Amino acid sequence: MVPGRNAPQQLWLAVASPTDSNSNGYADTFQVIVYLFPDREISAIPVWADGRFDFVLQSPDGEAIDRWVFGNVATERSRQRLAPGPGHSFFLRLSEGLDVREPIVASLRASFTPADDGPQLTGNGAASVRLGGR
Repeated sequence: MVPGRNAPQQLWLAVASPTDSNSNGYADTFQVIVYLFPDREISAIPVWADGRFDFVLQSPDGEAIDRWVFGNVATERSRQRLAPGPGHSFFLRLSEGLDVREPIVASLRASFTPADDGPQLTGNGAASVRLGGR
């Protein structure tokens, strides 16, 4: 990535259906793909960038259910070459006991803080994650 020229300006988030990784009958883990895009006039292809990703899962009433933070090393390891272009792939697992609940549709929000102290990016809106129930 050319410093400055291809600096991320937008964040796009996609979430896969949750799975039950601990076999208790409740979904607790889901894959998240994040694409970072430079200015549209420079490129329509996503880019990788060094920095930190923060994810917050919220209940329908806006209460935080769980949070995840991935620093620069984890962000570098998350890099994947995907069909739309470079992306970052993470697996988010709910903290112990947070998966056992009545069914809800939670909202996942993401933000990216560049390592070079550039402005923090937040996704436009949130991705829905269905949790709870058996």
